[in-house]
Amino acid sequence: MRKYELKDYTNTEIGFLTILGRFEPKEEDTATTANWKALCVCGAECVVTHKSVTGKKKSTCGCGIKTLAYQAGNKYNLLTIIKEGPKSNGGVRQVWCKCDCGNEELTLVRTNNLQSGNTSSCGCVGEESRKTHGMSNTRTYQIHEGMLRRCNCPQQLGFENYGGRGIKVRERWNPLLGGSFENFFEDMGEAPEGMSLDRIDFNDDYYKENCRWATNSIQGYNKGLDPNNTSGKSGVSWYTQNQKWSAEIHVENQHIRLGMFNNFEDAVKAREEAELKYYGWNKQ
Repeated sequence: MRKYELKDYTNTEIGFLTILGRFEPKEEDTATTANWKALCVCGAECVVTHKSVTGKKKSTCGCGIKTLAYQAGNKYNLLTIIKEGPKSNGGVRQVWCKCDCGNEELTLVRTNNLQSGNTSSCGCVGEESRKTHGMSNTRTYQIHEGMLRRCNCPQQLGFENYGGRGIKVRERWNPLLGGSFENFFEDMGEAPEGMSLDRIDFNDDYYKENCRWATNSIQGYNKGLDPNNTSGKSGVSWYTQNQKWSAEIHVENQHIRLGMFNNFEDAVKAREEAELKYYGWNKQ
């Protein structure tokens, strides 16, 4: 009688199981009687039948991980689960995650912290003090976190205009350098309604002396000339049809025309007077 030959499934991955090898092999084993030893991503070893392996009918050790949310590939904020990790000292399930910021080192995170949002990155956005300050759901905290992401995370939309061109969050506000949200809140206070964080010098870093709360129109004014501007002065342009210089200003989604002028200097003067009136200062 010809001996029944079983295909070797060692190192094969089936669902959440990795086949380690045969379990107590016997010469007379067949597809009906053979068993395999497997390692589940939850960390437990188990024994599965040959039919379960070939039919892919069993994909876990029975831990229920398949029905849980925290599977490899799932994403929570900036973190993507890569693989199962060891349980914490208190027996809480943990997973290894990769952060969108580009940090090559994996971060070990408790699944309950992923669920609550207490951990949303490898540390590049500084959520470690959420539990103590109790402001993680406030607009001010979200502004601080957005600032950190723009400067620290290459995968963040708009990074090229901030961290990508050398803009940094200075030590006092940057958790990666020993700072904290509490320091930011102490320096800037709560974000006023209708205002957001603005750097006074658009080409300098984020720190107390260079930041203020400002309206959208002031922020737009502070960013400098529009790429399409050819006059060299914001809000001043040449109207070919009228053969005159036009002066205008934007204030809180309102477009205010300041007049038409024969001379460029007069248009600039009207614009600068409006800047003092609506913005409070002239940018040199």
